[in-house]
Amino acid sequence: MKLFHKLMFAILFTTTAALADNDAINQMVNANDSIVGYIQAVKQAKEISHAKVEFPALIPNPAPGKKFFASVEEQSQQSGFEYMINVDATPDCHGVKYCNIGIIAARKTDKVEMMKNRKNKMITMPVMLADGITAYFTPGHAMGDFVPATIQWVDGKTVYMISWSAGKTSDATMRDFLVTMANSAKHPGSG
Repeated sequence: MKLFHKLMFAILFTTTAALADNDAINQMVNANDSIVGYIQAVKQAKEISHAKVEFPALIPNPAPGKKFFASVEEQSQQSGFEYMINVDATPDCHGVKYCNIGIIAARKTDKVEMMKNRKNKMITMPVMLADGITAYFTPGHAMGDFVPATIQWVDGKTVYMISWSAGKTSDATMRDFLVTMANSAKHPGSG
């Protein structure tokens, strides 16, 4: 059944210009199967958020034999977020930078964060999602510390954001991962 879902997801999104590379899709797995606490974290985020919770159905494959762990950042609303879900490498990490893999979040605003590098060059670039919405990809970059790759998109008056670390991955592959994740967050039944 998982193979069927992956195949249907690939067929659905390859018909649009917004599709990530097929190699990226082949390296993705079902989030529910690979993230311990996935359903509980999404449920908890729905309880505290006024925004729709959009969590990717597909994520980059963890290392063989490994799983990720989800937790809701309980102080996220005090920082201006509707919700923030941490995806971590260890069960007791709770978003600490050294063991955090990704963040899925939403803010009540209609402005994405545009990032520049140390030379003041814009590094955030537009990408197209499968449903025609323009999203904004920022590659992982150093700014005093390393900032993981991020994709953001606006839906109504809410900015959704997925930030993810996938080890030594090219910017192009990371972009493809994040576009696929965003598409599967917006249309979870396709993943």
